[in-house]
Amino acid sequence: VLSSDEMMSTSEADTAVGPLMAAGDATTATTNEKWGVAFTVVPEFSVAGRQLLALRYAPALKELHATLAVFELEHDEAIVTLVNAYCEAKAEASVPCDPLRLRPDEFHPTDDDLTVHTCLGGIPLPTLQARFLILRNFNARLQHVLSLIDYSATESALTRCIRALRGCVFQTVKLNWWFSILKEQQTPAAARPEIEVDRLKAAESTNGVLHSVYAQSFAQLHPLQGSLLRGHDRAFKCQFVGEFGDDFGGLYREILAQMSTELQTPKVLPLLVPCPNEINKVGENRELFVPNIHLRNDPKLVHMAEFLGKLMGIAIRSKTPLDLNLPPVVWKYLVDQPVVRSDIESIHQGCFQVVDTINNITKHGITPNMFDDLIDASFTVLSSDKQEVELVPGGKQVRVTWDDKEEYAQAAEAYRLSEFKPVCQDVARGIATILPLPTLGLLTWKDLATLTCGKYTVDIDLLKRRTTYGDGCSGTDPHIAYFWDVLREFTDAQRSSFLRFVWGRSRLPTHAADFTQDFKISGMPKAVGKADSYLPLAHTCTISSRDHPVRRSRSRR
Repeated sequence: VLSSDEMMSTSEADTAVGPLMAAGDATTATTNEKWGVAFTVVPEFSVAGRQLLALRYAPALKELHATLAVFELEHDEAIVTLVNAYCEAKAEASVPCDPLRLRPDEFHPTDDDLTVHTCLGGIPLPTLQARFLILRNFNARLQHVLSLIDYSATESALTRCIRALRGCVFQTVKLNWWFSILKEQQTPAAARPEIEVDRLKAAESTNGVLHSVYAQSFAQLHPLQGSLLRGHDRAFKCQFVGEFGDDFGGLYREILAQMSTELQTPKVLPLLVPCPNEINKVGENRELFVPNIHLRNDPKLVHMAEFLGKLMGIAIRSKTPLDLNLPPVVWKYLVDQPVVRSDIESIHQGCFQVVDTINNITKHGITPNMFDDLIDASFTVLSSDKQEVELVPGGKQVRVTWDDKEEYAQAAEAYRLSEFKPVCQDVARGIATILPLPTLGLLTWKDLATLTCGKYTVDIDLLKRRTTYGDGCSGTDPHIAYFWDVLREFTDAQRSSFLRFVWGRSRLPTHAADFTQDFKISGMPKAVGKADSYLPLAHTCTISSRDHPVRRSRSRR
């Protein structure tokens, strides 16, 4: 395939075909002007020609196919992940980087990359680069047909293939298309609803389901049509009862941050609960929360779970991340990716122990005659919150026998893998009112988690690059250097608290391009000569730490 993106000059055209005049022009073009049309030439080969080409290149193609036979989906997804990370790092450093324009020789995984993506270890670099070229060409063609696919047609072979290959699509390819779809469904600012929230009532109440900030927002926003909450920068305006403040974005971000906090405070709201590892004080990921599987017994809580889905969609549209700590299993349900045992075991250590014991029972020397004496179990299982759940109707009275032990093991494993699915389906219904739910099938669970919640760690370098200074402050001032030094020493929790103070949100946007405004540090004229008598002031509507007193030393913080 040959392509031409440059136009011939008039002098070049004169040499080739004589002087020409563009249709409708009154005079001929000057010699410095360009004219013409960019074009692509695609050769068509005869049947005989194709056969000759096949014979000529058959050995090379055979060798190429043999070389690339080592690659499976896991390898391709790892390569795409590395390319995404490379381009994102370039973009955050203000260096344009389009993965579709990367040359194979620019793809050069480091030792650290291969340590993280162990599946790529041992594969020669030229082979990795050849595979990247194939993935790049696949994405270059795919970007032109994404709008032609019916993502709601779950029985379609094409749709199933695209869903299966979602991890092989470059992030820029899928998100550029996806955000264009969101823009078409965007609500104008004039239609933005306005709510009032009484934070004092929320703080004093012992009934979070009625009076929390989340509950008050739910009561006013959930009955509205989802189309009214599809604003670009903000989905709604907010006023705090009894508090001074105009919502130019700061109050909006603050209320989303406060609702995130309430959602992860079970004493306030019962929608999310600590994961089993936290309850049992074992294993890792104890900071994560899972859906409360019992909320489906209360119709109001089901609607509140749907509202959580609306908030997720709102957070994505307005690029205002929610500070939620949810495990992969939740995000996988929302994008319809398969849930595997490791997803559950990461938050519920040992939950498959009984299943594994029964599946391997003969390896332990247990015979049919010994089974009834050693295994005293019924068709029940303990849920993630230690409640007994029947796997079959009347399961408490159905004893597990040697003949049906495999049936029990399969039922127990199936329950574990789908325990949180019903509540996640409630959340998904809420998402569907704000976002085109079928198109989430193009996103991976990591894509959705990052779009909804941003980065879990606050990148100080990224924040510094998106910082401006004013009112007598400069990035080279000693007290500004102290500020950045101290901020780097903060824990992740402290950094989140700092963001909450200056911006009304707990997490940074996903990418540098997602910043709707820069962080601004301004001076405090009235504090000159007596800086230690003043504290910094913040204006969350404009993400600024204004009136920043000049500290004399790093220790005065």
